[in-house]
Amino acid sequence: MQAKRSRGLLIYVSLGILCAIVGISLGSSKRAVFTIGSLALLLFLFFLFVGLVRGVEDRTFFYLILAALVIRIALAVVLHNSSIVKEADALTYNAEASRLSLALLGTGPLFRTYATHAYGYVYFSSFIYAGFAANSLVLEFINCFVGVACGAYVYKIAMKIWEDRRAALVAASLALFMPGILVWSTLNLKDNWVNLLILIAIWRLILIRERGAKSTDLVVVAICIGALWTVRFYFSLLMAPLLLYAIGAGRRKSLVYLGILLLIVVLVFNYAFIGREIMGVKIGLEDISNRLSGLTSGGGSSTGGYYDVSTPSGAIAFLPRGLVLLFFSPFPWNAPTSTLYALTFPEMVFIYLLWPFIIVGIVRALKRKLVAIDIVFLFATSTSILYALMAGNIGTFYRARTPVMLLLFIFAAGGLLKVHQEKDQPERADVESAFVDECGGCIA
Repeated sequence: MQAKRSRGLLIYVSLGILCAIVGISLGSSKRAVFTIGSLALLLFLFFLFVGLVRGVEDRTFFYLILAALVIRIALAVVLHNSSIVKEADALTYNAEASRLSLALLGTGPLFRTYATHAYGYVYFSSFIYAGFAANSLVLEFINCFVGVACGAYVYKIAMKIWEDRRAALVAASLALFMPGILVWSTLNLKDNWVNLLILIAIWRLILIRERGAKSTDLVVVAICIGALWTVRFYFSLLMAPLLLYAIGAGRRKSLVYLGILLLIVVLVFNYAFIGREIMGVKIGLEDISNRLSGLTSGGGSSTGGYYDVSTPSGAIAFLPRGLVLLFFSPFPWNAPTSTLYALTFPEMVFIYLLWPFIIVGIVRALKRKLVAIDIVFLFATSTSILYALMAGNIGTFYRARTPVMLLLFIFAAGGLLKVHQEKDQPERADVESAFVDECGGCIA
């Protein structure tokens, strides 16, 4: 306890000193002010990262984190200095942030970013660029830490659900080293932050579900919902009802009560959002159908063939196909349309092999009625349905489905653990039987 207080005091003292330096340097150049401000922000984020890793208190996990971080940083340097991966969104964010950083420094016009659905990430990037110069490698290094932090929260959630260190380590390993997730976490993209904010919110919602609403948990979830609004706003629309559900559910386990509560929350959600225009998007099946049309008609990785999901019957008819595309494509037996497409095939084969364990883990969790498992199920299910109805471009949802896959890795770990335990039980039984026979013979 004393050590925690000392670390907390050190953090506040360090931030206080930095704030004082910022105040003194206000008369200096704008670049100096933004440099010090950026350092203060990054120092604060680094202290949060260190606190997250130290809070796990598992030496094996620490080595996993260290290895994942080193691999990510090395990969970020390689990809930054090569033309292997040139993601269009990353180029857009870099260009927008570069122009905005000039405006912050007073050498360019101030404008509103065109990346309206990622403006939070662009503004954050422009602040960092104003302090360190417009080099996307800085943001890629930051994203490496964010990607590793996602693995830490997967560990925490898995540990809370299964109460087994081995399951938590397996889930974290999958989250940290799955090739696709690893590569995307080293690029200048908002996805890392989206994943982290979702995992933090899920973790806090699990705590609310387990021990009731506490101010700290509510504040953290509210911050995550607000931050998600600036980078992928529709997740805020999913998290807000989930927060209401978690508060209303409390520690209750009655299926009747929880079912009625869920129905009320869904009705409130429909009344509050469906049919309204938010962030230039009209919430409802019609807009989803338009987006599906755009995704299926453009890009080399489009699935082809437009399906009308603007009506409930059309959405229900397309949903099975959409779920298959969402979770099982790109299909290894299809001809690759790019180098990146081909590189996904080994990973997809591994995921196919992982799916039986995911199903076993889900069944096991349902049977045991594990703590706050409904929070994870509700988020994973609602997000999967949403993305399945927009499954028109493999490149788009391959990256966007990551939050769901990170949670499914937790169930895969539970399934692997169950199979391993069942395999060990007969061996133990044979050993115990032999021991009894031997002792019985001795006694005789």
